[in-house]
Amino acid sequence: MALMARVVDRTGICYMTPVVRDLSLSRKKTVRICKPYSVPKQWSTRMGEMDYCRANADGDLDKLIAAQITMCTWNGDAANVIGINGQKVITKVGRNHDLSYDSFDVPVELVVPEINTLFTYSNTQHHGIEVQWPGMVLLLRFDVPEQIPASR
Repeated sequence: MALMARVVDRTGICYMTPVVRDLSLSRKKTVRICKPYSVPKQWSTRMGEMDYCRANADGDLDKLIAAQITMCTWNGDAANVIGINGQKVITKVGRNHDLSYDSFDVPVELVVPEINTLFTYSNTQHHGIEVQWPGMVLLLRFDVPEQIPASR
């Protein structure tokens, strides 16, 4: 990792500092973003249907201390169930006929090693819940310090 600063004064004159190298970053916890895959091209759940995507959980799940799903929806208010691995986590998310970005906690005991299935279910006869790209994203927080090595 390397760092430099761009400084701009009141008159608009810019100055770039020299590069500072050999930096490292350490965090008390590790967070992993589990990339979704098998995402429906047109995720619109309605009329008693279920749509889902998958995300692989890697890392030592014994050290998992928090999990969260984040997603962007259109008409998320039309959901009856949003969950993971066949278990309901919440009933609705977002807004009625509007775009919304939302995150919600997932009980850590619902996360399984490797393949996790994140899903929406809706029995509305009208406009269903649409999940926007990239789908439902699973975030995992581990009680393990994260070390990012100094740049080479």
